[in-house]
Amino acid sequence: MSAVNHRPAVLGRVAFVLGTVSLVLAAASCTDNKETPTPAPDAALAPDGVSDAQPEVVGDAFVEETTSDVETADIVEVDAIEEVTGDVPDTTTADILADATADVPADVPTDLAPVDASGCATATDCDGKLDLLPCEMATCDEAGACIIVAKPGTCCDASECDDKIECTADSCNPISHLCEHSQILNCCSGKLTFTKTGFESGAFDEFLVTASPTNGNVAWHVSSARAHAGLKALYLGNACGSYDNSMTEDSGCKPTGAATPVAAVLSTTELTLPKDKQTVLHFWLWLDVEPMYTETLPAGQCAKPCPSGSSCVSINGTSLCIPEKDVLTLDVLVGTTPVEVFNSTSINKSTQGQWQRLSVDLAAFAGQTVQLRWAFDTVTGVKNDFEGVYIDDALLETVCAVEGTLCDGETPCIDDGNPCTDDGCTGYVNNAGGGLCFHDLLANCCKNDLECDDGEPCTSDLCAAGSCDHAPVNDDPTCCKTKILFVDDFDSGVLTDWSLSGGNSAKVGWRIDP
Repeated sequence: MSAVNHRPAVLGRVAFVLGTVSLVLAAASCTDNKETPTPAPDAALAPDGVSDAQPEVVGDAFVEETTSDVETADIVEVDAIEEVTGDVPDTTTADILADATADVPADVPTDLAPVDASGCATATDCDGKLDLLPCEMATCDEAGACIIVAKPGTCCDASECDDKIECTADSCNPISHLCEHSQILNCCSGKLTFTKTGFESGAFDEFLVTASPTNGNVAWHVSSARAHAGLKALYLGNACGSYDNSMTEDSGCKPTGAATPVAAVLSTTELTLPKDKQTVLHFWLWLDVEPMYTETLPAGQCAKPCPSGSSCVSINGTSLCIPEKDVLTLDVLVGTTPVEVFNSTSINKSTQGQWQRLSVDLAAFAGQTVQLRWAFDTVTGVKNDFEGVYIDDALLETVCAVEGTLCDGETPCIDDGNPCTDDGCTGYVNNAGGGLCFHDLLANCCKNDLECDDGEPCTSDLCAAGSCDHAPVNDDPTCCKTKILFVDDFDSGVLTDWSLSGGNSAKVGWRIDP
């Protein structure tokens, strides 16, 4: 198009303002069906290439050619403007703007810029724009962007729940997202902790170690093969998972000759126990060693009780007290004098494939400087092909005289209200008259529905009385339904639903055996 406009800036401003406030204007596309007018042949061009003629009017649209600063002209249809004839009046920009906005309601802004989807003026503008956890809320920051902040009165993790009280355990409930604070048993002001280690760092520098020169590759070291809690525990054995020192990794962990005796000692540094507080030691033990003699030899009838660490057995008809081998002992050293407080024969030298907590009452050593010493001795190299000894979560501390800490035959442990804890009394190994309350977590126990999620979309995972229940979802048509086709527990005693064939023996065949 070649129609010319001496005031392109003014006319352009009118069309834009009307387009903004009336929402009935549209820029003509390059496929407009209107015929493009042909410029008059006598239109003289100014030296800069722009005609000095007045703009043409085509229908209801102004057609203009931009100045040399703009490459393509904007064509705007203005439905609300009367047909323009003759010369364009010499009107100021302010007059045109005033006329164009005269009929616009006062509550309709004329200068709004497009708003980004994440932009906001108030917090309500952020509703539905962000994915939020139950502990989060959306708000509008100073820059006009929607951001996520913590919802007051809720929590996302336990780090947000510290109440600054020494004797409470702070946690965040994963369902309600509310902070919970439970009393820590055996906690009080002035409590002392001498040794506390779970061996997770891989070091055990707080212990002193000595070993027999015949141990070979068997020694105390941190291992990840087993752990009571966390990933590691302190282990007495070799890389083959045995205390048989004839086994090596190079031999494929098979015996390569005669094993030699193994003896190792693990002890604490010297510790002075307080006079006015009761001190206890408790730790977790996993033990797999050569069985007791009473498991392989006939039981004897000895006239007197056998000493600690010995078993009464019958050998060729004679009852004898035989000292056990492969025994773990725990002594309290006062100076150079050892006082035995635990001997593994009291638990038949085995924890039966489980971790077992042992508690030791050290009240008799109050005010004294002592060392605690674990000692293991095989005496010989025979029958050493067992896994060995693990110790984990060792804690030497004073006891607080608060309810729920101490227990005995007359004072049981209190119920802590958690269905997933064992509220039983853990008796001292050296004091039959008392013990400690620990409220250990039970295995495979749940506290809420989230802990029961089995990852299956077609089960409803619920926690009821500490046990998980995974009931099938029956009201979802996309979930497959279980159908039992056949079951037989053989308690009827007959094989009515079975066909027996192919037997070639009168004595050997399928039968129900109680």
